Amino acid sequence: MLIFLDSSALVKYYVTEQGSVWIRSLVDDSQNVTLVSAIALPEVTSALARRQREGLFGKRFLRQSYQSFQEDLRVTFQRIPVEDAMLTDAAELALRRPVKGYDAVQIATAIAVQQMFVALTFISADKQMLRAAQAEGMQTDNPESHPNEAEQPE
Repeated sequence: MLIFLDSSALVKYYVTEQGSVWIRSLVDDSQNVTLVSAIALPEVTSALARRQREGLFGKRFLRQSYQSFQEDLRVTFQRIPVEDAMLTDAAELALRRPVKGYDAVQIATAIAVQQMFVALTFISADKQMLRAAQAEGMQTDNPESHPNEAEQPE
């Protein structure tokens, strides 16, 4: 299966929260190909740092998660570069749908990939993004609709 994880879904691979077990099972399944946008690097890093500042985990966990994420960007995920045409498509998408700028770039990147492949599932924990992606004809899923019983990291 070809899956595209936006940053809200991707962070769940590193931080245990609702949907993390499901995301990890998808990413770790060797039959799946996991795609991420190049903009995931600053977005996921920012989300991890914000959670650390909020006291959800310590600086050591932040450093370990960030290092794991950087390694996974090289080895585990197929990173899709953001091209000028995708930025134009994202701007057009923002005119049609109520999405933030980087969210529009995520969706536009997934749409560009989908045009090359038949089956792509766009995965996000952001309901507004999911509605926009669905309106653009994409198959979607929300990790938060997949419960898990994992504990929060220390």
